[in-house]
Amino acid sequence: MAFAVSPPSGRAVLDEIGSSGRNRPVPGNEVPDYAASALALLLQDGSAQRVEEARQRLAMSFDDEEADFPLDEVIAHEQEAMEEFAAASEREPLLPETPEKIRRRFRSKQSPVGTAHAGVSTPSTGSSSAEADCRSRSPKPSASHLRKARTLFALHFAKGNQTGDAKGWTEKFCEGSKQFRMQSPAIKQEWIDKSLFDPEAGQVAMVSKSKKREDGVPPDESSKEYAAGMLFTWNHPWLLDDPAWVDLCREHKEEPDRLVCLAKEHAGLKKIFSALVEVCQSICKQFRCRHFSCCVECSLEATDVGRIHLHSFIERNCREDNAWSKWSSIRAVFTVLAVPPAHAQVSGGKSRGRGRERAMLEGHYYCQAPKFGHLLHESTCKVWQDIFPVVRMVLHLWVKRKMSHEAARSECLLSRDKVPQTIGLLEATMSLEYSAHMEHEATMALRNWKPLPFKEPTPMELEWVRQFACVACRPHLSRSRAVNYCTSEDLVVSYGLQRFRFLIYDGPSRMGKTELALAWWGAQHTLVVNAQDTKTPNLRPLQSGKFTAVLYDEGNWSLCASQKLLFQASTRRIELGQSQCNDRCYDIMVFRVPMIICSNDFWNGCNDDKIRDWIEENSFFVSITEKVFGAPRTSFTNV
Repeated sequence: MAFAVSPPSGRAVLDEIGSSGRNRPVPGNEVPDYAASALALLLQDGSAQRVEEARQRLAMSFDDEEADFPLDEVIAHEQEAMEEFAAASEREPLLPETPEKIRRRFRSKQSPVGTAHAGVSTPSTGSSSAEADCRSRSPKPSASHLRKARTLFALHFAKGNQTGDAKGWTEKFCEGSKQFRMQSPAIKQEWIDKSLFDPEAGQVAMVSKSKKREDGVPPDESSKEYAAGMLFTWNHPWLLDDPAWVDLCREHKEEPDRLVCLAKEHAGLKKIFSALVEVCQSICKQFRCRHFSCCVECSLEATDVGRIHLHSFIERNCREDNAWSKWSSIRAVFTVLAVPPAHAQVSGGKSRGRGRERAMLEGHYYCQAPKFGHLLHESTCKVWQDIFPVVRMVLHLWVKRKMSHEAARSECLLSRDKVPQTIGLLEATMSLEYSAHMEHEATMALRNWKPLPFKEPTPMELEWVRQFACVACRPHLSRSRAVNYCTSEDLVVSYGLQRFRFLIYDGPSRMGKTELALAWWGAQHTLVVNAQDTKTPNLRPLQSGKFTAVLYDEGNWSLCASQKLLFQASTRRIELGQSQCNDRCYDIMVFRVPMIICSNDFWNGCNDDKIRDWIEENSFFVSITEKVFGAPRTSFTNV
């Protein structure tokens, strides 16, 4: 016989009987479920040796070996049943029965064996057809069986009530599906059997589905026509012929909040909004729709200043799947001031249960949310009174740039849904956006800024920069000022150094000290640290690898005295951020990192000669008394 998969073997179940059959209590001569399962599986193997083995093992599973048990009759009937099953399978191939299905069959009253023995069935005298035997072996109808039977019933119903119209055929199919739900369990079982065992049923279904496609009705047409809700949008040049309205929108285009407050009092806008509300109420009454929400918004990004657009979300009564409630019928008459909808978007087409409720909630909230340019709205489901959106809906509009940070924050508080996490997300995002925006502005300013040429460096500056010749030869510093003053001889000497001296610019404000310090290695490659009144500068950004040099702005002698190892730029690792618990401590390598200090009064308050001597020995001190750019310098004093 032909199986979709190979029939299972009964060896595993038979071994279970032989190993644990005598240890299981069996009342009287009742056949155990596991023994019956092994017997049926062995008979499917069709081997004479297996039949004899089954007879011995089955007899061993009883406490009383001399019990009067009709074993031969059971085996004979099973063989006859398997032959009939094989004949039926040649016409309609079926999957083999699993051990669980066989156990259920032996427990039920549908067993093909009579009840001549207590707890054991004997062969029936009457002959049964192969199809009836196959149906008796079929498992309990599942959800997939019911769906197949319902589809087959609806197809036959639509075929018997054809009107020649594709839309009419779809309506009959839906009506047939509803009729199947009202049928008795017996009739449903007949259609289930027909869908499982009738070879022509599948052909009828395929022909009917192909006819449905040929008639031009898309497979998901029903879900679109009878969706739970739909969002309508109108785009029309209303109020563009009103100079006062256009001037108002042009004046406050960059201030949406101010524009909303002033535009609400415009008479022409109120007239359009009143017409929209009246049409929505009329549509809901005519087509028995459940709820509606509508709004008027100003198109701030439109080319025509002052253009407005309308939204209306209609929620249909899902329990009334009648032809007059189709969205195509509603859209045909849904006009505002003789203007039809520009487009319509289905909401909750195939959703059910909570998915449909969530789609309706999101549709109503879209028409009432405080978006950019939102002017007026009206709804039968008031937000925060009748409906309560979740924070996900607020974040969706905020991510789409349709809602401001302040409005999103306020709506999240009103939702009471994950408020701390959402507020933290909004504030962190605003901070990062502000930082990114300011960095972009600063980068653009530096890119467009054309500084004046600096004066020639002093000998002290040249000696300082030449000790970093190995750094100046790096490719990304090819346009820096330091490259112009380093030679090949300096490169050889630089590679032999293990510690370096730092540079100090001391002089009045607005002399150009900071810009001069940045020009040596490039502003984009120099880390600027605010060193005013601090002894532990923050050098964590240096670990990013983006910076080559460090500029300590507004530093003084106390910074150098407290961080001697740091300013030597040696091969040793430096620990910064130390405290009693060292919870913020970190280490950093500053080997071959050029360091510059800019100060207005570097030696102010220094009374320790040892500290002064150490700084003078490990630095190049340049005192600046006039501007460092423009005409050639004449008043540099080297100390």
